[in-house]
Amino acid sequence: MEKGIGGHEHITAAVTSMRIHLEKAEDLCKAGNEHEALLHLNVIRAFLDLPEFQHPRSHLYLYNGGKK
Repeated sequence: MEKGIGGHEHITAAVTSMRIHLEKAEDLCKAGNEHEALLHLNVIRAFLDLPEFQHPRSHLYLYNGGKK
């Protein structure tokens, strides 16, 4: 078990997974892929039992036939 701030405890595999998702989210964000980055951040928030981030309306292009 790994202990975090505020009494959070997670198994080492979960912490490793969260770190991988955070690094991937950072890379995606720097590349301009905000939607995909938020998906990775929401995986981390699920581990931490936090509500997911809502995607901004500008991400609706994914459902309207392509990026504008």
